[in-house]
Amino acid sequence: MHVPDQKLEDKSKVMVFIGYHPTGAYKLFDPSEEKVALSCDVVILEYQCWDWNHKCTKTMKTKIVENVDNSIPMESTTMSEDERHVQSDESGRPRRQWVQPQRFGECEIYSDAQIDDEGDLVHMALLAEAEPIDEIKALKEPVWRNAMREEIKSIEKNGIWQLVDLPPKKKSISVKWVFKRKLRPDGSVSRYKARLVVKGFLQKQGLDFNGVFAPVARMDNIRLVIVVACARRWSLCKLDVKSAFLHGPLEEEVYIQQPPEFVNKDKEHCVYRLRKALYGLKQAPRAWNKHIDAFLMKIGFTKCVVEH
Repeated sequence: MHVPDQKLEDKSKVMVFIGYHPTGAYKLFDPSEEKVALSCDVVILEYQCWDWNHKCTKTMKTKIVENVDNSIPMESTTMSEDERHVQSDESGRPRRQWVQPQRFGECEIYSDAQIDDEGDLVHMALLAEAEPIDEIKALKEPVWRNAMREEIKSIEKNGIWQLVDLPPKKKSISVKWVFKRKLRPDGSVSRYKARLVVKGFLQKQGLDFNGVFAPVARMDNIRLVIVVACARRWSLCKLDVKSAFLHGPLEEEVYIQQPPEFVNKDKEHCVYRLRKALYGLKQAPRAWNKHIDAFLMKIGFTKCVVEH
């Protein structure tokens, strides 16, 4: 734990992590003073445990990160010399077996402790695998190009938009691509997902949208339903609607620009009028809720009058 004191005094103290305080701070036990302290300035050694057979007597300085909020009071000023005992692997405590994820099969894994040079850290960051942040980088890889084509085909298949001329006094909203790797439980890649998203922050209320509220079930009520079903031995099932927001019809006139790299060469001046919602639109959740609400009531379900 970091101790905010004078420059020539000890900077930190080794303690035992015992839990969390309601304020969000760490609760720490000081074996040398037999007191409990609260602090946010903590470096936790996850794979080490305290040697309770060794008595704390001497103190020593250590170097730790100090750029954390110091607003929570602390009750300690020194650091125990027993850090070497804490770092010992002779505690006999069983340790969790770590298995390297399959997606890192061709990578060499380094722990944070092995990277002590800033240049090495930057080098490791450059080698890290990440999703592309724009379509220019994505188009360089076949897997992302195919994912973008699949998204466009899905949009056209569902009748989401219609290519039209932009009416007078109307403005079109720009769009962007968002990319995500979908992973299996073992860490391997199951699919590459590209999603076309409207820049909803450019919408203006009264022009591009009106209402945005969409009710969401409270977790308390969901748990209540599960408890009742378990008590009465009912069967429970759930479903996931693929690309749910794309099924909600729009009431407003919304125009978007043609997606980058998928512009119709014969109608470059045209824009798309949205018949149904796209992700990113402010009214997309509301449009989907109204659509699924009407469908469920049509097939015989009854809406809860207090859950909205």
